[in-house]
Amino acid sequence: MERSCKGVALDTNVLLTILDTKQNCVQEIRDVFGKKFEIVYPTQVKNELRVLGKENKQLEKKAKIAFEILNWFGVLEKKIVARNADEALEKLAAQEWAIVTNDRELAKKIQEKSGKVWRLSRGRLLIDV
Repeated sequence: MERSCKGVALDTNVLLTILDTKQNCVQEIRDVFGKKFEIVYPTQVKNELRVLGKENKQLEKKAKIAFEILNWFGVLEKKIVARNADEALEKLAAQEWAIVTNDRELAKKIQEKSGKVWRLSRGRLLIDV
């Protein structure tokens, strides 16, 4: 990797992708880097999933399973002072965390500030895009 990073933070869409595609990006990160990196999700991501779950029972069930998977792999909730998930992830990126997201708009904002963005594509984790 070109630059070092403190760890890896997951976006809401990535957590839902774990269940939709059966692609476990957490396991992929562990396979590539071992336990070298801490893997987290901001509190705002959890809150975003709760709101989506209230609107859609299927998403609520997916979110519950996603958090069980995260817990199993030792992924931690990280408290960040921010208004929403995107802002929390941008702040983490500014602190040299790699962000795993498929949100193009968020990825562009982070990359414009020289942050690291990883994404999921066709069943693979793409690092340093």
